[in-house]
Amino acid sequence: MGNHCCVHCGVVVALCVLSLQAVAGERVFLVPQGVDASLFPSGRTQISAAPGDQVCLDIYLNSSPANVTAAQPVVPGSGTGGTAGSLTIDCSTVFINASHPAYPPGPGDIINATRTVECPDEFAAYAVLTLDIAPMTIPAGGAYLGEVCYDLSADAAGTFAVDFVTTPGPFTTDLLDPGSQSIPSFVIDGADISTVPMPACCLPDGTCEQLTASQCAASAGVQTGQEFCGVVSCLGACCVDGVCNDPTPRAQCLVAQGVFQGEGTTCDAIVCSCVSAADCDDGNPCTTDACRDGECVNCDRHAADVNSDCVINIFDLFCVLKGFNDDFSCDQACP
Repeated sequence: MGNHCCVHCGVVVALCVLSLQAVAGERVFLVPQGVDASLFPSGRTQISAAPGDQVCLDIYLNSSPANVTAAQPVVPGSGTGGTAGSLTIDCSTVFINASHPAYPPGPGDIINATRTVECPDEFAAYAVLTLDIAPMTIPAGGAYLGEVCYDLSADAAGTFAVDFVTTPGPFTTDLLDPGSQSIPSFVIDGADISTVPMPACCLPDGTCEQLTASQCAASAGVQTGQEFCGVVSCLGACCVDGVCNDPTPRAQCLVAQGVFQGEGTTCDAIVCSCVSAADCDDGNPCTTDACRDGECVNCDRHAADVNSDCVINIFDLFCVLKGFNDDFSCDQACP
């Protein structure tokens, strides 16, 4: 592992060539510009855009615990993939906004710099570092490191990948620890920009993926109408035998022969309907379980409530008369 140096605004930052492997701790990732980064806690970011659109991205850093004193993310000059057309960087948008609310405050001064290198053909590099070599303070959701926009050509089709540059050299995505040494491994999550809408889809197991309408249907999923998975809950209330349970994945609810009340629902707002008293058993032998007008009623047992419907009326007398014919179906034992 050799050392390479790059100069940003007169500050020399030692950046080592490293082998990047995904491990817990530090993470560099991309999110749609202006969107809350906490909605993207892991994985690649999925974005839908129309041909001819400009797609703008914010670059973020997470570190738990805070262990980064310098960060150099490097983004490519163009996206890869797609079935037609192109996705290319707009060099005029390569920028670090020091007034951004998630810009990483720290115990010392923060210096930032951007450099476009043969843009748009190859890449653009950013550098954010503390002067006193102390760890940056990482805001909740992540620290903003810079921004960039890419242009989809008018004939663009398919999905284009935007991945951080990790090839060895002075301009490679890197992080430094308080000892000014390269952090040996950290997570790098890029973005996929698709010309086909890929909204959030709730899958039967309670997880969420951004899929096309056909992919969601083929996976027995439910389209949520939301653009990103981070803003939806795929768990919901489940009525089983008149009892509400949450949070529950849809598939698990159906296996339990329950009625799923919908993604994002909670028992606080759900009244489970019942068909018979059997749907309302609360497990307490000293309460009467009844189904009345589709709703469960669990009341303290009363000797006069012979038919156990939580109401004392003439039907209890009918139940007593049944006993003269050796029909004791109304009896319930209570210790």
